[in-house]
Amino acid sequence: MIVLVDVNNPAGTAISNVTANEDGRGVELDSSSYVNLDQLDFNKMTGNTLFFNRSSHVTLANSKLKATADGQVPHNSDGLYAVDSAYLSIGGVPACPKSQACNSFDYDSGWGVYLQDTHDVTIDHASANADDTGGYVLDNAWNVDLGNSNAQASGPICITLNGQKTHTGYYSDMQGGLFLVNGSHDNAIHDDQFAADKGFDIASGGNGSFFDPCAHANQPFSPAEAPMGSGNTFTNVCYAATDIASLEPAQPCR
Repeated sequence: MIVLVDVNNPAGTAISNVTANEDGRGVELDSSSYVNLDQLDFNKMTGNTLFFNRSSHVTLANSKLKATADGQVPHNSDGLYAVDSAYLSIGGVPACPKSQACNSFDYDSGWGVYLQDTHDVTIDHASANADDTGGYVLDNAWNVDLGNSNAQASGPICITLNGQKTHTGYYSDMQGGLFLVNGSHDNAIHDDQFAADKGFDIASGGNGSFFDPCAHANQPFSPAEAPMGSGNTFTNVCYAATDIASLEPAQPCR
């Protein structure tokens, strides 16, 4: 694991060409800024691959991030978990390729990208394929530009662990493509594709239920995550299921 604490060099700090497999958390930034992450390849990490805490002016490019930590509490196995952070560029930088995914958060047991109390973020040409839980979560986040990206959530998986059947991923009411919760406001969602086998493709607030793959049934979930705030825009976005009235009827992806 790479950890930077109170590293704030305006000239920039680079972390690049790092590969790790099944080795806890990938990169942690605590109260740090001006950090450039490039060409990270983290496979089946047993903690969240990237954790940004009270950090700013961070860029991420050309990286493949995969976390697999069955049975963990939330935020122990996200692709990227950012809290109290700002001015993040997840793609959308010159180092990214022009017409394909710059960063992928694929087959995570947790959420692909989770932004909590975080603002002024660009997510561009990202792929978030979270089989078990959800692709993108904006939790009291604002001024997030999420564009040219996709999420595929295939639904939670039932496994046998220590002789008992249990679900992978989190026990959560956020299973799906994109969730804007707890007052997230003034975010621009555009030119994206969202698809989810369980839950909503795009949701304001949580689903209010948890799909248990071992019981093959929805279970009531309480308390449900609160809805989004105002000022969020959705342009040229395709999806099949949503609970946001202004997005009806559905606009299926071709």
